[in-house]
Amino acid sequence: MIRALAIPLLLAACTSDDGTACAVTSVVDGDTVRLICPGLPEQTAQLIPFDAPEITNPKCAEEAILGFAAKRHLETLLDAATTTDLTLYGQNTRGQPRILMTLNSRPAGDLMAQAGYALPYDGGTRPNWCAIIQSGENS
Repeated sequence: MIRALAIPLLLAACTSDDGTACAVTSVVDGDTVRLICPGLPEQTAQLIPFDAPEITNPKCAEEAILGFAAKRHLETLLDAATTTDLTLYGQNTRGQPRILMTLNSRPAGDLMAQAGYALPYDGGTRPNWCAIIQSGENS
């Protein structure tokens, strides 16, 4: 289990049972963060179990716009959180850590979905954000 330490300004820290401290140093997009742990280089981590619109390779302009809004929302949530817990769930197909992040004891994915910036995702087929945006389902 990973325990959280409250640190403001987008620096969410955690400590594993073996005493290794890790920290979220920045938000890459609505479901990806940069994570650093002692003795390891900074790495990109996938937040689970949700998917947010892409910024890097969006399928349409609307996805990119919503993706940047999702990134800003996650940054705001992290900044406002008094506690942040990170739990590691292995690696994704790109070798990135898969992290369940809770903010003030609430899963980040739930908070992002409530704001219209995320959908449940179990690692299968990713949501088609362009079709979802065009249909108005994310509102």
